[in-house]
Amino acid sequence: MDDDTMRTPLGDLLEKRTIQHPSRIESVVISTGLIEMTVGGYPWRLGDQDPHSTGQLCLCFEDVAFGKIDVTAFCKDSQMWEEDLEGLTVIRLVDVPWAQPCDRSVYCHAPIPDPIALYVALEKHLHSLSALKTPEDFLNGLGSLSTGRPSMLEFLRICNSQSFRIAEVPEALLSVIAQALEKQDVSFDIVRHRDRSQKRGFG
Repeated sequence: MDDDTMRTPLGDLLEKRTIQHPSRIESVVISTGLIEMTVGGYPWRLGDQDPHSTGQLCLCFEDVAFGKIDVTAFCKDSQMWEEDLEGLTVIRLVDVPWAQPCDRSVYCHAPIPDPIALYVALEKHLHSLSALKTPEDFLNGLGSLSTGRPSMLEFLRICNSQSFRIAEVPEALLSVIAQALEKQDVSFDIVRHRDRSQKRGFG
């Protein structure tokens, strides 16, 4: 949404226009399920303009789920010739394997000898994908970003049980969990949840 009160999907806009500078983030408002970012500088969204013209644009990110955001990145004093939007990209969630619905549950039938090895294997894989999620989002007992509670001890307790659900993951992460369990000779089953769905938007 820009200063002309027009609303355009950001993904569509970025396919047609290239961000040009100066660009600066002037304010960020975060509320439940919504991030509103007001940016100023060259009005690149309008196409060819006077190189000395300026404008303002409001970027609205709706249906935002629990996650992590570095708000300190928006708190610096913005100068006229900064390039605050240099790293702004928009991708469709349907094209991001790790962001798909967690429709696979993994059940173990024996204690896991080295739970930390499982955690590290998943952590390294997510890091290699530049994923915006951590093992806490997939492994049972670790809690989630919504709780903010440390729960490694609960994770270790669960992993010492005889029969338990160890993870809920999208199909793209299933092989990492399976390989880590097979390496430790842990018997497990995989259950697919066919009725789970997730909104397909942008990330």
